[in-house]
Amino acid sequence: MEHNKYTTEQMEQILKNAIKKQGTKGNISHDDLLATAKELGIDELDLQSAIEDYLEGISPLEEAKLEWRKQKKRKFYEHLRTYLIMNAMFTGICYYSGDDWFIWPLMGWGVGLAFDAFSSLMPNDTDVERGAKKILKRRNLTSAFDTIKSVGNVKGKAGGKDFKIDITTGKIIIEHGDKRIEFGGK
Repeated sequence: MEHNKYTTEQMEQILKNAIKKQGTKGNISHDDLLATAKELGIDELDLQSAIEDYLEGISPLEEAKLEWRKQKKRKFYEHLRTYLIMNAMFTGICYYSGDDWFIWPLMGWGVGLAFDAFSSLMPNDTDVERGAKKILKRRNLTSAFDTIKSVGNVKGKAGGKDFKIDITTGKIIIEHGDKRIEFGGK
């Protein structure tokens, strides 16, 4: 059977359909994306530009939602790995000792694992939104702290009294008049 040449639109639709049929078998790595683009005759600089354009189109909230889902899946697979290793060990101990108590942690922990799987692999929109907002809040706090850290010392006036914030020592020191508060450090 001879294959025809395809237009760009046809190629896009065919690839979208193939990806849909693949289902949730995983994400493609950046290197795999580069290799695929190279096979299609797409220049690496054009691909990089397209990736940047795509990422600019994603809002910070959407990006945080994707990150939250990724973290939840990673934590679930860590939980699953721990479950399998520990229960294999329990089963081995029971096999060699002639006991059968391993079934209780297997079943009890299995119920918890099932709930974890459900919430990690099929999260509801409220949980995703809440998790994404926590990620954004953490990013903002980290960014604010990094900004203060880059400045080191801040001096100003508040309520008619001088105040000073110093984080150059590895601690956060806030002085306001005769009051001093220290956070962190050793």
